[in-house]
Amino acid sequence: MQFDGVQTDSVNDVAGLAEWLSGANPAHPLVASVGSNEWVAKPIDEMIKGLYTNGVGGLSSRRKSFVSDAEHFLDNRAELNVAYCLSRSCSRVWFGREGGNSPSEPDVYCISEGGVEFCVEVTTKSPEGIGNLHDELEAALVGRDVHVVLNVASILRLSPAQRAEAVQLVVQAADRPKPPVVNVSLPMAGGSAQISWHSEWGGPSVVWQHDFSQSAISECEEIIYEAVTKKSERARMGAWPPNTLLVVDVSRIGNVMWLRGDELWARRLHGMSAGWNELPFLGVAMILSTLTSVGNRGAIAPRRNLSHIEVAVFTEAVSVLGVGLACRNREAADPSFPE
Repeated sequence: MQFDGVQTDSVNDVAGLAEWLSGANPAHPLVASVGSNEWVAKPIDEMIKGLYTNGVGGLSSRRKSFVSDAEHFLDNRAELNVAYCLSRSCSRVWFGREGGNSPSEPDVYCISEGGVEFCVEVTTKSPEGIGNLHDELEAALVGRDVHVVLNVASILRLSPAQRAEAVQLVVQAADRPKPPVVNVSLPMAGGSAQISWHSEWGGPSVVWQHDFSQSAISECEEIIYEAVTKKSERARMGAWPPNTLLVVDVSRIGNVMWLRGDELWARRLHGMSAGWNELPFLGVAMILSTLTSVGNRGAIAPRRNLSHIEVAVFTEAVSVLGVGLACRNREAADPSFPE
């Protein structure tokens, strides 16, 4: 069967993804995955095939952006994942127009099986932090037989300038005369680095420690809050219709996101002072999705005082996206809101 010029009935397990990537820059993160890293490639292939099979519209433009915009690969993947989940139960799903001179549109339009229309705007958050510092430090220490233990307070917010300064301090210390252990203060990261020589791996090794205290959780919540605030400002300027659900993919914020249960995140969403009474969306869904599977887990908080029609739409979106509802908002949305 042909959909938008893409063959979807190939016997090759990753033919859908491989065809989407035909002509892509070899540096695209997924090019090397086809045929070699199927744990990452197969879920995306399933999404692509499913989107065509379920008759999702606007895939030609999404294919172009998916191939050409390698820098925002995770953003594009999140949109495909959400659209695919929605297409499995909605009667019609199509992607909004992107960029150019076209009006600003939500990422996904949906019509439920009952004929109710709603939209979904998807955003992802991938802040630069300790992971980037780890990789940059290992690269800078190549050729040195050292072991570095990072112990920093700020794991999610380290700018390129802060990381460059930290790398410079550690490399300078590693090149000095070698006592058994050296501690290097890293004030820009709110911590320090401990350097020892003769790594058991015979080369540079870098690890980082963090107690995942409330400060780390608070950093995560601040990033989610900023994402909701930014999108709310655009919505109030008329960017999206009021029947839009905001979905924030927080999977790449950091490991700490996965350590807190969905029920606790649902309660914390309501406590984030995001102005739920005046929220310009049906609600906000915070989702977590792995790179090796399709679907989501997470939490969702509705706007207060939803109409009965909006409650029906919201209920369906909750079910389709696979996320839990913020308990404290149930009665505010509707006394009969389902458990």
